[in-house]
Amino acid sequence: ILLSFIIPAYNAEPYLKECLDSIARLDMRGRGHEVIVVNDGSTDGTADVLREYVQEHAEVQVITQENRGLSAARNAGMQVAKGEYICFVDADDCLFAAKVPVEMLEKYQADIFSVNALQTDYTGRRSPYRRYVPPYEQLMTARLFMQGRNLMPCVWSYLWRTTFLREAQLSFVEGMYHEDEDFTPRAFALAQTFMA
Repeated sequence: ILLSFIIPAYNAEPYLKECLDSIARLDMRGRGHEVIVVNDGSTDGTADVLREYVQEHAEVQVITQENRGLSAARNAGMQVAKGEYICFVDADDCLFAAKVPVEMLEKYQADIFSVNALQTDYTGRRSPYRRYVPPYEQLMTARLFMQGRNLMPCVWSYLWRTTFLREAQLSFVEGMYHEDEDFTPRAFALAQTFMA
């Protein structure tokens, strides 16, 4: 398995299927993937959406837990992830990449890979997400990258090597608002390699 997509879902019924469909459309170039959805105590029809979805998509697994927040949901997904890399996806996100950069992931084996993102406004218009990480397209140490550059804190803007996260014993602080603003700098401080 190359990629583990981890999706925390709390009352995500209106948009969860679109998110899952966008992942299912990705061209993994012959490499496998898994989708781990953590139903974080939803009180709407999220469980129904997931129950129906897993019947036709063997790569999707569901973890159901009491509502403990985004950090706890992401941590639960990380504990069971089997992919070489983890991609954190919010339940209201859609992935638009036609092809996953399999060759780059396999060639560089970096601890952290940067990815591009688009933002969608309420009219459906898409535009580039304001990047903190310019596309330098080079492998470097994570600490070197942080010198003199702003760091995009959102965890969904990176692919994370699973063994790195586990060896560094990284997890999200539960109960923290904007938890990725804590997680991402800690991860970059510990990472050896970063692909911008």
